Amino acid sequence: MTSEISMAQQSEWSDVIPKPEYSQKVKIGKINYLPQFEEMMKYFRSVHDNKEYSERALNLTTNLLKACPGFYTGWHYRAELLDILKKNLDEELVFLSSLSLRNHKNYQIWNYRRELIKKIGSCEGEIDFLNIVLDIDCKNIHVWGYRQWLITTFNLWDQEYEYVAKLLDEDPYNNSAWSQRYFLESHSQFYKTSEFEKKNLEFVLEHCKNIDNECPYNYLKVYYCQELKERIMQGLVDIAKDKGFSRFLLQNLGFLYEKDAKGEMCDIVYKKLAKIDFMRKGYWNWKVRRTVRKNIQRTDNDIWVCRALRDNEEYYNPIYNYYKYSAPQ
Repeated sequence: MTSEISMAQQSEWSDVIPKPEYSQKVKIGKINYLPQFEEMMKYFRSVHDNKEYSERALNLTTNLLKACPGFYTGWHYRAELLDILKKNLDEELVFLSSLSLRNHKNYQIWNYRRELIKKIGSCEGEIDFLNIVLDIDCKNIHVWGYRQWLITTFNLWDQEYEYVAKLLDEDPYNNSAWSQRYFLESHSQFYKTSEFEKKNLEFVLEHCKNIDNECPYNYLKVYYCQELKERIMQGLVDIAKDKGFSRFLLQNLGFLYEKDAKGEMCDIVYKKLAKIDFMRKGYWNWKVRRTVRKNIQRTDNDIWVCRALRDNEEYYNPIYNYYKYSAPQ
């Protein structure tokens, strides 16, 4: 952790009176710290409470944060020390990066990194570093949160879309990458053109061919606007004819029918969901009761869905919770 020599034996700390965690002996619930860590904390409390801003205090935070990277007060005190001592922030970033790679799921580290980058005023090398960390854990929520802040603050939208597409090609079940894709679409005007929306919809529908992957089916809801609804419906029916009806596919069909007030089609779809998605049976039955019904002529796709769900129950697979159908003759 640190030098084996006790701080009490080091002349550098001879003028400091260590401050214990408790003013009196605790008999119940005392935390059993390692002796070295407990000693460092005693000296930390003393210099921190006395508002000492010195090299030795900075070195003490270095040792403490290596031992306990989640020590928020230590990070805050270190930031004050760097400002007052006018330390090189680029060197601090090198230290922080080394610590981050060993503790990449630590919130305090990423919060501190954000404040440090604000002071440096440059994000050079940051995206490359984040890519390394995400290679270790591609679903690290702290890294994604920091990445979104970085992209927004420094206007780094251009290459992010390709990076997220690469992640989804590697792992279509990566919900963090799908969330990042939605973040890009909803926050940048660059991704809000109708041409881009149509192109991206085709990308999502392609991933929907993996009918047990919930991620792209959740993402489809982004495109429930009127001009894209017909394409979504056709895409889902085409997938159902080839792959079958997963509960995720059925959910999207039901929601689309509900938007069009096709009550009879909703009845068919939601009742089927109540059977195969039994954990949400009450919810789907409630959806049946509240559906608005209008006399709307069925399309060819509606007729196919209706016949497929009503006439082919023998293809139900209770293990995977989806229906596999051949196209009705």
